[in-house]
Amino acid sequence: MQFGSPGSVRARYHHLDHESFSYIITTVNNSNEEKQGTVRLFLAPKYDELGNVISLDEQRRLYIEMDKFHVDLRPGKNTIVRSSTDSSVTISSTYTFKELLHFEDMNNDRTEFCSCGWPQHLLVPKGNDKGMVFDLFVMISDGAKDFVPPSAPGQKLCNDALSYCGVMDEKYPDKRAMGYPFDRTIEAQSPAEFLTPNMLISNITVRFQD
Repeated sequence: MQFGSPGSVRARYHHLDHESFSYIITTVNNSNEEKQGTVRLFLAPKYDELGNVISLDEQRRLYIEMDKFHVDLRPGKNTIVRSSTDSSVTISSTYTFKELLHFEDMNNDRTEFCSCGWPQHLLVPKGNDKGMVFDLFVMISDGAKDFVPPSAPGQKLCNDALSYCGVMDEKYPDKRAMGYPFDRTIEAQSPAEFLTPNMLISNITVRFQD
């Protein structure tokens, strides 16, 4: 490759990607009035490299946040459907080198802050060709206690990846610590001892196909 030669250079690269999917969560609001909830989704491997089940306190360091969002829960049974493309940790769009070079499709309001977020195509771990087992952790916390009111009304810029990047010119939009509830030591010896009625762990398998 001659770096000093005129003209453009084309390059092709491969990266991980995954099929779009949806979470379907069924929950029950036992009160007689509508409640606000915060749905928190995390993913971690179930087994270590030797095939042993990972302890809960060790596993908490491996959990990655997949999504976090607010829901309104009517009294009784509720079915929540959430697309992976709406994840609060990923950026909805990325710019090509050409766009970045020429500042195409950008204006003065969209700063570098708007490029914050995890790439959507890297949301799901690679797994392996035989199928790697993960624990999908789901928790619905009290949305009224989690809510952080904005300092000013109106639509904010750069609402991508709120869990990782926060909101521009605002407080972090969650009163809970980042990574909650895995931000602290877990003394429980088993998932059954750790889980409360607003939590659930479900086994899923991620299979890599080249």
